[in-house]
Amino acid sequence: MIPTGHDLSEAEIARGYDALAHDFVMPPYFYPEVVQFIGRVEGLRILDCGCGSGELLLLLATKGGKELHGLEISPGLCAVTQSKLGERAMIHRSSLQARWPFEAGTFDLIVMTEVMEHLAHPDVALREARRVLAGDGRLVVTFPNASAYEPFLDLAHRRDGKGRWWAFLPWEHPRKTAQPIDTVYTYEEIQRLLEEANWAVRRMHGREALPFLWDWASIEPWRALRAVLRSLVRLRPTVDQRLNRLGKLRRCYRLFVECRPAP
Repeated sequence: MIPTGHDLSEAEIARGYDALAHDFVMPPYFYPEVVQFIGRVEGLRILDCGCGSGELLLLLATKGGKELHGLEISPGLCAVTQSKLGERAMIHRSSLQARWPFEAGTFDLIVMTEVMEHLAHPDVALREARRVLAGDGRLVVTFPNASAYEPFLDLAHRRDGKGRWWAFLPWEHPRKTAQPIDTVYTYEEIQRLLEEANWAVRRMHGREALPFLWDWASIEPWRALRAVLRSLVRLRPTVDQRLNRLGKLRRCYRLFVECRPAP
């Protein structure tokens, strides 16, 4: 684990995200793929934790969820999301690392997309998710997985991402992140975090294999090598499919994980 901003107060973090309220951009495929991974949501009570500017809630609103709620620490992002969703969802301002403003067993589905790495104490959020989830409910989380940058990650970290080594650092690394708080997690650390919070992984999906190829192509000054790297980038969807079929998700940068409370 490599942390950034874990010493900041909740107020400082909220101000940091207010400043970034209009700058959050995920790959175009990401939120539709989250919805596809979740599956049917008709009639479900759904909570989106760290809902950001509301892209996922907007998609879920078209899928027949019975009741939609969002939880977000940034007042600026709360305002942005509530204005987008209107009466289709209720957006609550709250820290994910404090007691959430819901009764036990309120929700059938809880979603946390790219959230865990932005918490100094993600175990607190995972415990709260267990509390407010109905007995037969599901937790769906997505994580950036730094192990996708292996075997170059450790060396790039020791060299502080200087020169071409910048491409071999994940975007959560202190040298690359623009977030007020961020954390680099490896594949094993992600699994351990869920296990220690008493969540059982039921299924997993991966995307964005070999992420350093795109980053490297974006900074490579040698034109011929840059062309080769960009040709390899075009193979990534095929590699994603192969790795998912083989269950070899360690090499995928984006992990989609469905969990149930462990017995």
